[in-house]
Order: sequence, then structure tokens, then C-alpha cells
Amino acid sequence: MMKTMTRTARGQGGFTLIELLVVVAIIGVLAAIAVPQYQNYVERSEASAGYSTIRSLQTPYDAAIFSSDTITAVTDLGMQSGASSLGTVAANVTDADTGAGTLTFTFDGESVLPANSTVTLTRDADGVWTCTTANIPEQAIPNNCSDPTL
Repeated sequence: MMKTMTRTARGQGGFTLIELLVVVAIIGVLAAIAVPQYQNYVERSEASAGYSTIRSLQTPYDAAIFSSDTITAVTDLGMQSGASSLGTVAANVTDADTGAGTLTFTFDGESVLPANSTVTLTRDADGVWTCTTANIPEQAIPNNCSDPTL
């Protein structure tokens, strides 16, 4: 005797509307938290990039001062004028006798930081470097700039 097998009708598998709405809500909450944190991360990384760029010029600046070389632009310190896509770098000697002056990174509109935000390293007559910032959000200020004496 042959047994015949009959198929039982099953409902189609899948997700219910409630399950899909729960997943969408979870993704929405995660995105609401992640996007601002990512923006803070990008601000901080760009501010640190500007700081690192001018920080790399401290030694050539000091060497030029000790050698009595004239510094009129960052090209005198071995950096190309368009070295960073985030902004511009400027070197300014305020007192050639003592070596006092500044190295400034100014962010332009290509950055997520506000245009004309700056990170500045200032060298006093005693050769002490200090770091200051302008128009950079508090959470984006580089760590070594929060304690200004380097």
C-alpha cells in the first residue's frame, strides 16, 4: 500500500510590520547618536591636523633663528605654500633679534571647522612656545593646545 504524502499549507515566512518598525527605530536611535559623534571626531581630527602641520615647523623655525636666517614665508622653513588642503600656513617673525614670532594654521571653507578658525604657536623672546586657538569648538581643541605651554 502506498502512502500519499500531502503537503500542509504553511504561511509565508518573513518579518511582521512591528518587527520591521522596531528595527527601523533602533537604527534611528543609533544614527541620532552616531552622526554627531562622527562630526565631533572629524572636527577634532582636522584641528589636530592643523596643529601637527605647524608643530612640524617649530624645529626649522628655531634653526633658522639660531642661524640668523630670514623667515618671510613658510617656504623658508621647507614647507610648500599649499601643503594642506584644509587651510593655509603662515610664519611671522615679530622680532628678528629674539626670534619671537608665530606659526599659524588658518582653516578655510574646505574644512568642517568654521572658516578662519586658527591654531597658533607663538614663540616668545625666551624661546618658549605656546599654543592658542580661535573659533575652534571646545571639544575639537587639540590636547596639547589645552595646556598652552609646550
